[in-house]
Amino acid sequence: MLDLSAFVRSRLLLATGAIILFLFTFRALNESTALRPYLSSESSQPAAGQSSSDPVSIIYDPRPEWSGRPDVAKVSMMYGENELYDRAIDTHLRHAQRHGYPAYVLKKELITGVWNKLLYLIHVMVAEMHRGEQGAKWIMWFDADSAVINPALPLSIFLPPEEWSDIHLLASKDQAGFNAGMFLIKINDWSIRTLAQAMTYEWHKPDIKLDFLEQTSLYHELNHTANREHVLYQPRKWFNTYEFHHAYEGEKGDMMVHFPGLQEDRWNHMATWLEILEGPGQKEWEVPLEQTRYPKLIAEFWETLKSGKTTLENGKQQMKQSDDASSELAGAVAHLETVMWSETDQPDAVTGAVSEVQQHMAPLTIDGKAANTEMRSDSF
Repeated sequence: MLDLSAFVRSRLLLATGAIILFLFTFRALNESTALRPYLSSESSQPAAGQSSSDPVSIIYDPRPEWSGRPDVAKVSMMYGENELYDRAIDTHLRHAQRHGYPAYVLKKELITGVWNKLLYLIHVMVAEMHRGEQGAKWIMWFDADSAVINPALPLSIFLPPEEWSDIHLLASKDQAGFNAGMFLIKINDWSIRTLAQAMTYEWHKPDIKLDFLEQTSLYHELNHTANREHVLYQPRKWFNTYEFHHAYEGEKGDMMVHFPGLQEDRWNHMATWLEILEGPGQKEWEVPLEQTRYPKLIAEFWETLKSGKTTLENGKQQMKQSDDASSELAGAVAHLETVMWSETDQPDAVTGAVSEVQQHMAPLTIDGKAANTEMRSDSF
C-alpha cells in the first residue's frame, strides 16, 4: 500500500531542493557581473581585460572576437592560494584561448558544503543558455589538479557524431568506477535536471552512502535506467590520462595529465610537469592531431558502438518475433545491453559482447525477420 506521508515528504524535499537550487543559482548569476578574462601567472598572456580583486569566478570569454558558436566551455574551481593549481589552470585557459572556448573557474564558495561543483555547473549552463545561439554547446569539467599537455588538440574530437545526439554526458572510469575529475556534459535541460537531482541526494536519499560525495551522487543519478541511454563512457586515456607514482600512463600527443590519488607526491609530480609545460620542453609534447593516435582510435570507437547498437536492436527484434528464441540469445542480448551503457570505455568488451549475440542469432531474411529456428547459428 502506498505510504502517502512518505510520498508527500519526498515530494516536499524535492520541491525544497529545487527552490534552494534556484535561489543559489540566482545569487550566482547576480554575482557574475565581476567576471573578467583571466590568466593567473605572470608568464601567461591574457587575451584582454584584467582579473577582478576578489571575484566569485574568473573567466576567459573569446566572444565577440571569435565568430561562430563555441563547441565547448571549460569549467573548474579552485579556492585559496595554491601556485601549482593556478599554473595548472593556466594551461587550460591558454588551451581555451587558442581554440576559442569560454572558460570559467570558481574561486569562492557559492554555498557552504560539497555541492559547489554541481551548482556551479548549473550556473554556467544557465549563463551559456542565456546567450542563445552564441552559447557553448558542451561543458568540459576539469579538476584543478590536471593540465593540458597537447594544446593543439580541440575538445570537439571527443564529441558524439550527429547520429548519437541522444548522448548528453561523456565520462571515463578508473578502478574505483566513474571519475568526475574530467568529463564532458551537454548544455541542455537534461543536464540541469540531472545535476540538480544529484545535489539533493544528501537530503532525500540519506540511506545512500556518498563515499566520494558529489562524484558518488552523480554516479547514482547517471545510473538510473532513464538516464543510461544519455551517458557514454569513453576510454579514460583519451582526456583523463593519469600520472601515477612511477610514471605517466600516456604518450606524447595525448591531451591531458591528471594527478589523482598521489597524496603528497602530487606536488612534486605537478611541479615537474609544469616546468616542462611552461618551458621549451612543451613543444615535444605538442603533436598535431593527425599525427596522434586519436583519429584512428576515435573512428574505431564509434564504428564499434554502431555495431553494438545495430546488433542489440537485431537481437531484441529476433527475440520479439520468435517464440522459441534461445535462452542463450536472451542472456547474450542482456549482456550486450549492459556493456553498451557501462563498459563502452572498453571497446574490446563491446566487440566481445557483439560476437556473443551474433553466435546465438538466427540468420535474418531479406525482410529482416529471423529465418527458421533450425537455421540458428547455435545449431550448427
